Amino acid sequence: MQQSYENINENNILLKLNKAGIYPSPYNYIKSKKINFDEYVIHDSTLREGEQTPNIILSIDNKIQIAKKLDEIGIKRIEAGFPAASNKQYTTIKELVKLDLNSEIIAFARSKKEDIDIAVQSGAQGIIVSYSISSFIVKTSLKVYHKKNI
Repeated sequence: MQQSYENINENNILLKLNKAGIYPSPYNYIKSKKINFDEYVIHDSTLREGEQTPNIILSIDNKIQIAKKLDEIGIKRIEAGFPAASNKQYTTIKELVKLDLNSEIIAFARSKKEDIDIAVQSGAQGIIVSYSISSFIVKTSLKVYHKKNI
């Protein structure tokens, strides 16, 4: 007899999972509610992360075609690139913003003022700001020195 795990609030899903030999953290179910996909946004990073795949080189036109398809299928947020990294990525974001897609065009930036300024200048509608916790990257790439690292 297969047990249902669908209704978290009315059934003790954790107990059912444990009986099935599955032991997730009980914290996964605190204040759980039924998933409503209208409340979630898909953030696609194909244009930035995808280009980091070996032997994949996307032209600006390729990126525009991909962005149009992502927009067509209803992707809400497109992480279009890292504009401080190259003129190509900066130009790509500017061109995507001009298309006035339904998707929000997002830029990636390190937690450096210069990166964020360039992302703003690109016209991106949002910015993902990344801060590394690696002390090596903080010192060598971001040029930030904490007293204990000096």
